[in-house]
Amino acid sequence: MISSTCMEHAVSKSFEEVTLVKKRIMASFMTLCILLPLMASTALAEETPKAAGGADLAPSARSAILMDADTGTVIFEKNSHDQLPPASITKIMTMLLTIEAVDSGKLKMTDKVRTSEYAASMGGSQIFLEPGEEMTVDDMLKGIAMASGNDASVAMAEKIAGSEEAFVQLMNERAKELGMKDTHFSNCNGLPVENHYSSAHDIAVMSRELLKHPGITKYTGAYQDYLRKDSEKPFWLVNTNKLVRFYSGADGLKTGYTSEAKFCLSATAMKDGLRTIAVVLGEPNTKTRNSEVSSMFDYAFGQYTMKALYKSGDLLGSLKIEKGEVAELPLNATQNYSVLMRKGAKSDEIRHELLMAKELKAPVKAGQSVGKLVVYQGNEVIKEFDIQAPQDVNKAGWWKLFKRTTSNLSGGRLMNEGTGTNFMNLQFAAKSENESFARVTVAAFISQLDPTMDELSDLKTVISEAVTNSIIHGYNNNPEGVVSIQAEIRDDMITIIVEDRGEGIEDLELAKQPLYTSKPELERSGMGFTIMENFMDEFEVSRVGVLMDAEVKQSSQTYLDDAEVKRLIALSQSGDHVARDTLVNCNIRLVWSVVQRFMNRGYEPEDLFQIGCIGLLKSVDKFDLSYDVKFSTYAVPMIIGEIQRFLRDDGTLKVSRSLKEMANKVRKKRDELSKHLDRLPTIKEVAAELGVTPEEVVFAQEANKPPTSIHETVFENDGDPITLMDQIADESQERWFDKLALNEAIGGLSERERLIVYLRYYRDQTQSEVASRLGISQVQVSRLEKKILQSIRDQIAQ
Repeated sequence: MISSTCMEHAVSKSFEEVTLVKKRIMASFMTLCILLPLMASTALAEETPKAAGGADLAPSARSAILMDADTGTVIFEKNSHDQLPPASITKIMTMLLTIEAVDSGKLKMTDKVRTSEYAASMGGSQIFLEPGEEMTVDDMLKGIAMASGNDASVAMAEKIAGSEEAFVQLMNERAKELGMKDTHFSNCNGLPVENHYSSAHDIAVMSRELLKHPGITKYTGAYQDYLRKDSEKPFWLVNTNKLVRFYSGADGLKTGYTSEAKFCLSATAMKDGLRTIAVVLGEPNTKTRNSEVSSMFDYAFGQYTMKALYKSGDLLGSLKIEKGEVAELPLNATQNYSVLMRKGAKSDEIRHELLMAKELKAPVKAGQSVGKLVVYQGNEVIKEFDIQAPQDVNKAGWWKLFKRTTSNLSGGRLMNEGTGTNFMNLQFAAKSENESFARVTVAAFISQLDPTMDELSDLKTVISEAVTNSIIHGYNNNPEGVVSIQAEIRDDMITIIVEDRGEGIEDLELAKQPLYTSKPELERSGMGFTIMENFMDEFEVSRVGVLMDAEVKQSSQTYLDDAEVKRLIALSQSGDHVARDTLVNCNIRLVWSVVQRFMNRGYEPEDLFQIGCIGLLKSVDKFDLSYDVKFSTYAVPMIIGEIQRFLRDDGTLKVSRSLKEMANKVRKKRDELSKHLDRLPTIKEVAAELGVTPEEVVFAQEANKPPTSIHETVFENDGDPITLMDQIADESQERWFDKLALNEAIGGLSERERLIVYLRYYRDQTQSEVASRLGISQVQVSRLEKKILQSIRDQIAQ
């Protein structure tokens, strides 16, 4: 039997143990309570990756990524794999499939695309295609890239795949090929629909793929253009991505907006050889979106640089192919090979090597992996690039292998320094006085060749290499002239005609036989020209011709010489407005080049440009024609000075301190009276309380209002506002004012209203100065100015 003492002892001991357990549980609980916030904050820090230095480059975005376009290196990311609605950024994949169809030959830019009833019914941003209307692929791409046309996207999808559904299947297949694991498309334009999502990372991946087609920035980087230009109803296009105009180096790619997705953007910019891609999703508004993307670009260009290893087209090495139609294939870089480095890092520690497949037998397919380019920093591998075969190489026939073997036994090249081989004897005939060419005759054993051999294709290498070397080493050509080459096969003889006509490149008649040689070989020979680099392709226009065309197009732009500039200045100073406008048109780029120096200082680029134009106009008015100096040299300091004054005074309007103080008193007194009277007080009541005149109250209120501006929004498309400034600024140098809208709008104003516009925006006069000129009050000028701008805005909106 247990005694009461023992029982008490046991109970006491059990109670102590229970109490101890409770204390331990409580201690553990308290510890957990303390640690949980720390754990939560640690997890949050991990979920929100930051750039070096701890900066979140896109604090307002739901998801973001900053990537180097060449290497795919991620510089910054934030929730980059979150699956979110991409809105119109979807059209990047639509553009990618379109440009790939063009590059593959399935489509041509000039092909007509017919608009179906379904395509024309699309809502949202559009180019207002009518059912049955036809546009070229080129124009459709403009409508998609610049205006974010939902109708154009569907029309293009139907052209490529037959229906939008079939095209969406192609989109998802292409996304899978690119490794886009966070993406599923349900339409081709990004309009709200179920099961349609992507991520910032995947958008950067498809943006990077699109940028591999250099021609795409012709569309994504253009700020203004027209559709139906030669029709009665031309359609004005303004790029929904304002960064292509206001961020130096930006040339794409695509904006997006829906109420669910909010404001999205995949943008790209290039500076000093470094191209970056910045993607933000779920931004609250366009201003924040553009600002944060600009900050991402600034960070990338400020912190990183690109170390180039090879440029696209550079010779990497050669590929030896056993038993191939060609024994050795030159390998040229198909892209820029480079590595991303932090500025200040030691670039001499970077090295690379080309590792090719040791045994490669024909046949070889184009795109087949044949090696890799390995990049090291010290002894550490930091990057690997896959090297692919540039073309198909079929297995050689027995005759070609026999010739190759015999050639190798006889010393290597078929022709070396103009001497013969076992296969042919090459001779030159001297020019006669009445001939403009020299005949080169090659004797070949054609009658003994394999009858199944394709002479014109299989003998090209033999003939052309022989002729090329002979021209280089034996023919005294005219470096200033042009050599054309033609081949004839008659009986058992091959005759090569080498003609030096001494004519310019524009008169060159393309020969039909390909020439197998390399540009460095020709340059080493001392020849002053390249003999048709693109003869490899019989029907391709010479690259020389393409370059000539480009130079002609470049030279077709009108530039004024110094004498013409001074003549126009004299006319402008005499009151000739046409001469004044011409000077402005031809110096817009000059103003923009100056504005670039003042970017990223917290001011909108269009504001700086407007101030710079004021400086330009002042320099036109004040330029002394007796100066022995170019106008641009004189204008630049004045443009800089005008912008610097603007920055110094922190505003385009300068209001006296006493007027600002009066405006504050008016505001406070009006608030006091509103509470006391339970209504808004009149101007007379406020003036009586302050002991001033009603006019002084009006002046003070006007001074405290933000100025009505030509930067006010007149239209909003795909979430991006279009302002009156968009109508005025034209970077083409052909015109400043949009002839179809703004001139017509201004032409509808009265003479006095046009004078107010001229004095305010072109003579840089204040409202007080205009009032004095017109003999009216400043308040009247202010009201008239607002009325004028509203009238212009209404007419343009129509």
